[in-house]
Amino acid sequence: MQLVNFWVVAVAFLATAFVQAINSKQTPVAVGVALTGVVVSLTFQQLDVRARQGERVAEKALATYQEQLVAAGADEAIRMVEASHPPERSWRHSYRVLIQGLQAFVAGLFLVSGIYAVLAS
Repeated sequence: MQLVNFWVVAVAFLATAFVQAINSKQTPVAVGVALTGVVVSLTFQQLDVRARQGERVAEKALATYQEQLVAAGADEAIRMVEASHPPERSWRHSYRVLIQGLQAFVAGLFLVSGIYAVLAS
């Protein structure tokens, strides 16, 4: 979640810089900021993918450890990994899909904004 917070702050700063550059008629700066926004959004999207891969590795290790604890007599409620992945969960309800979609959308928005900056000058 902290990664998403950093991305939101970066987008806010970049959007503000883009608007200021457009209002100041600084087309090269506006295009540079827009391209930076595209790169930042896509980079954060890939960082999110990498973080999810790390979570999967950690979940496997945690699930194994939880099974060992249950086999040794621990309460069944300790199976947190299993409980966090209910079978009826749809990909549409995934936080990961929502955030990555939003990051791709914002990257596209920055790209269109950069094109607008060039055409409007």
